[in-house]
Amino acid sequence: MISSAETIIFVVFILTNQAYTRTILEEPRGHPVPEMEPLFQFSKSYNLLIQWVPMAIELEEIGRNLLHVLYDNYDSGKYYTSSVLSNALELDEPIVQHSLDTLSDSELLLNTDKGYRLSEKGYSVAYQRATSYCPHL
Repeated sequence: MISSAETIIFVVFILTNQAYTRTILEEPRGHPVPEMEPLFQFSKSYNLLIQWVPMAIELEEIGRNLLHVLYDNYDSGKYYTSSVLSNALELDEPIVQHSLDTLSDSELLLNTDKGYRLSEKGYSVAYQRATSYCPHL
């Protein structure tokens, strides 16, 4: 059972080019204690909106994050190389390349000489994930 002292509420604030997760820990008296943690970063060098990713995440999560990044940048019409995506996500390029190959094999990404972009199927899947209440869809 979770007491009111252990209740955690997440709220996203967008400030200039950054968004933050605000964790509010409610004390028993009901006075909130705010703590700010970075959640999103706008990478000016690559013009990508990226979600910060912990370094020890699984390949499946890397794939989900790649779909999310490419979904957020879908309207730009650009193709992104594996090196740009790995630098933006601050992950090793071979790991990102493996995830991109897996997503391409499942027809979620278009792979051209210019780089990678969501396919129609990939856009549909990413849209369903973005609008779903289930984060593991």
